[in-house]
Amino acid sequence: MSNDNSDRDAAGPTDGDGGTSTVLQSRTAATRRKFLAANAAVWTSAVVAGCSSQGQQEDTTTEPQTTTATPEPTKNYVLSKDLIAGSEGLPNDAGLVSSCSPTRTFLPGMQAVFKVGVYDPDTGEPVSNDTIDEMVISMDNGASTEMAWSGDDEEHPEPVWSGSWVIPEDTEPGTVTYSVEISAENSEFQNVEVAADEFSVIEDFHPKNYVVTDELVASGAVPEGGLVSSCGTSRTFVPGMTVVFDVGVYDPASGEPVSNETIDEMVVEMDNDVTIELQWAGDDEEHPAPIWGGSWDVPEDAEPKDVTYVINITDEENNYRDVNVEENTFSIVEL
Repeated sequence: MSNDNSDRDAAGPTDGDGGTSTVLQSRTAATRRKFLAANAAVWTSAVVAGCSSQGQQEDTTTEPQTTTATPEPTKNYVLSKDLIAGSEGLPNDAGLVSSCSPTRTFLPGMQAVFKVGVYDPDTGEPVSNDTIDEMVISMDNGASTEMAWSGDDEEHPEPVWSGSWVIPEDTEPGTVTYSVEISAENSEFQNVEVAADEFSVIEDFHPKNYVVTDELVASGAVPEGGLVSSCGTSRTFVPGMTVVFDVGVYDPASGEPVSNETIDEMVVEMDNDVTIELQWAGDDEEHPAPIWGGSWDVPEDAEPKDVTYVINITDEENNYRDVNVEENTFSIVEL
């Protein structure tokens, strides 16, 4: 950019309104030169800022632009989780039917087995240790369990991550909250909607406290590349899907399922003011099962949130006490 000031000196510098400065007209030429030198930087700054001085051409030279690479979009993997009773420490009269039964109620000494599925939302395929480096169950009591990929198990391969924790004998009764923490150096992974849940440790099973187990199954409008497959267990759902409740109630003394001959009514009450009445499936002609079942269609406009629900049982003959009735959660997410 040219800084020739000969024309500008002849005309005199301008004031804010474009006229000749009366202050400079009364100064000597030496003072005039000092003034111009002192204001050269100010004038240059004005040109750079896009304000051209009278009689001057704005410098159109621009700095080369630098481009920042746009990062690849990350994937929010879909998680499902189950909790079952292991074979270790299972009391003879616990009423949990058998080991490997779903439950969220444990006695000290029992084995809690965690099953976590991780799925690619684009393909619906399970995500293995080829992508995930480490998975840990972290509990609020300070205990933790490292999970292992079960897909490589020679005897019982499953497309899930598994781990277990034997509850210490001196554990106090109460609720244990846990979260699933995943590590993956692969930049495609993003820890969003990571599963968190809880289970109960109780002092003992009372003979009249029925043991309640519940399992949620995905059905209905399962999206492509979404939640594994229809009829797969899940506690993560998207709007438009159907949540299927499979609830088992067992006599703690015999381990036998309790049917509608004893229980008058069973309902699921959700914190979104939705109530679902469950039906005994043992009398179903096509698909009899010793469970109580019902379903809820997640509305298309449902907002992402965690839904808490309680299973309430009515037994007018008081064959059981309403203690340790199952309470649990599931998540509504956006893919």
